[in-house]
Amino acid sequence: MTWKLTLLSALTLSATAFATASPSHDDGGDPPTPPPANSPRTDKPADIIDLSNENCPVMGGKAEADVYIDYEGVRVHFCCPGCDRRFLKDPDKYLKVLGIDDLSKFKNDRRKAR
Repeated sequence: MTWKLTLLSALTLSATAFATASPSHDDGGDPPTPPPANSPRTDKPADIIDLSNENCPVMGGKAEADVYIDYEGVRVHFCCPGCDRRFLKDPDKYLKVLGIDDLSKFKNDRRKAR
């Protein structure tokens, strides 16, 4: 019986020590919640050139404003989230679909025109 009380006391002390040692977010505010992975991003660095392409370079469908990636300083829009991964497998191929044969030259020309 004594060993049961000793074990119970040890478990109680361990649980109490664990509960008080655990980090707490009870500092008057809730921790920030990260946005979902698929949430549209609203920030756009000033040096990003937004192509505002009407059609998806991968599937050819209507490009959506909130489905895009920033690739080497250029924002490319897609019809659906899967197209960005296909684009990244062969960006030159899909940039050509958008009429961009030389990305560096395109960026320099666009920045000069500003």
